[in-house]
Amino acid sequence: MKLFSKITLFLLLAMLTAVHAQTSEPAKKGIWTFSAAISPGISLQDGRLVIGADFQVSRSISDKVSVTLEGGFTHFRQDSFRSSYIPAPGAAPVEQHYRRDQNLIPITVGLKALLPNSYYIAGGAGIGIDINGNSSRLLLIAVGKKITERLDIEIKYENYRVFSSADQLAVRVAYRLF
Repeated sequence: MKLFSKITLFLLLAMLTAVHAQTSEPAKKGIWTFSAAISPGISLQDGRLVIGADFQVSRSISDKVSVTLEGGFTHFRQDSFRSSYIPAPGAAPVEQHYRRDQNLIPITVGLKALLPNSYYIAGGAGIGIDINGNSSRLLLIAVGKKITERLDIEIKYENYRVFSSADQLAVRVAYRLF
């Protein structure tokens, strides 16, 4: 985990240095955007299917860097399993069918830096809240591309400190609403 934190910090610093070194267009400070996204992916520990949806609010602080606030819902599909038990001596076994899905509410704050050719890199930190009330620190890093003025696609990695089975790699498809 310490290695991941160091790599994330290094990438964010490198990204900001690269953005600062580029020649800039006229500044577009203060522009607010709001987007909605879906994020299908897989859990990295056991290959479970993951589907997420989120909203992102961002505000540009320079012509190449934005601050982001993101919140959403992520559902981890679990495999089902069967369990049987004998309720009383001599009774027939009772079989039960279980499915242990996991649902998280991730909330992050981060930075997004624009790179040449409509590419960008983003990173963030926050909290992942399990719907059962448990929580975990959350770190994410993403690389994406603006397809059109309103459509983005990115590959993101999310790392949960406590819910290690929830670490995921996902494709986020976002549509800017305004």
